[in-house]
Amino acid sequence: MKLTKIKILKKINKIWIFIIFMPMLIFVIFNTGIVFPISDSLKGYMFFSFPYFFDFKKNQFVIFEKYLITAEEKRRLLKEVIGLPGDKILIKENEMWVNDNKIGELLSKTSLGKKLSPNNRKIVPKDHLFVRGTDKQSFDSRYEEFGFVPFKDIQKKAVRLW
Repeated sequence: MKLTKIKILKKINKIWIFIIFMPMLIFVIFNTGIVFPISDSLKGYMFFSFPYFFDFKKNQFVIFEKYLITAEEKRRLLKEVIGLPGDKILIKENEMWVNDNKIGELLSKTSLGKKLSPNNRKIVPKDHLFVRGTDKQSFDSRYEEFGFVPFKDIQKKAVRLW
């Protein structure tokens, strides 16, 4: 049976498609998953996590690791993106605002009694995110001790399933 040039080229194209897309598919399969947050404010919710390939958007959830005031090692956190690079931050009457949207009240100390300082930066820096927890008492970018989250620290994006 003779193979024509067209049939040979079609077989080669199929092989190249397999070689290129198979590693990508394996990467996506092993870097996606279901996340059940342990936070009291997110109990009962389920998230689907996946690697990020595109720009960040407000109101989407991200997963990253960060040292917290009370922890000596990094903890994996899931927070909502509230501010993007260049967004304006304002503190009025003990409340934090990002681009004229109220983010929440500021607390003076953690639940363990450690002092908290409001994040006094006026603009979200380049290559960073302003993130917020879902609970009004969450430790998040509203506080200097937490700060902004660098893009390089983001491990995955997450979508709430329910």
